Amino acid sequence: VALTAIVLGCQWAIRGTTDAERRWLLATLLVAIGLRLAAITGLFLTADPNIPYANFFGDEEFFKRKTTWVRNVAMGIPISTADFIYAFDKTGDNGYVSLLTYLQAIFGLSPYGIHVFNAACYILASLILYVPARQAFGGVAALAGLVILLFLPSLFFWSISALKEPVYFLVAALNLIAALALARGRVLARDLVAPRALPVFDHSA
Repeated sequence: VALTAIVLGCQWAIRGTTDAERRWLLATLLVAIGLRLAAITGLFLTADPNIPYANFFGDEEFFKRKTTWVRNVAMGIPISTADFIYAFDKTGDNGYVSLLTYLQAIFGLSPYGIHVFNAACYILASLILYVPARQAFGGVAALAGLVILLFLPSLFFWSISALKEPVYFLVAALNLIAALALARGRVLARDLVAPRALPVFDHSA
């Protein structure tokens, strides 16, 4: 599902680009997507078989465990008393936990799928920012900004984590696009309803 969303996002982003821009953009996206999937696959393959799942960062453990516990309770799967207490503890309770819980209730437990989902959110957010940047500043500047977002090492590892930031980044990008659309809509509405200037005739001529 996450990969399908990435494909649809890429198709949307390349619309209206020139042939040269399209080639560079697709090459950039293929490398960015491939590296992320390779890193997540490597995390899975190198996981210690004695633990349920591996993590890139320590804080990911909290989100994976909490969403698993809440999902199990919702589906009637028994968990320990200690896990039940931690599952409904208000510490770290946020919309991201609820989102992951719903996703894993629908698709099943996906400790590594969470990483792919977050990578998809980050890539889609980057593309959402790329399109208006291209319209405003041109293809070269927009592609340069996209490359920074996709390949800067700190942002790269952040984008494939199981933390909440990739989802929040997508929400922020959508908010920005909504604000731009609202601003443009107001300008359009003002132009439609504002009285048009009438030509001034010189009656003395």
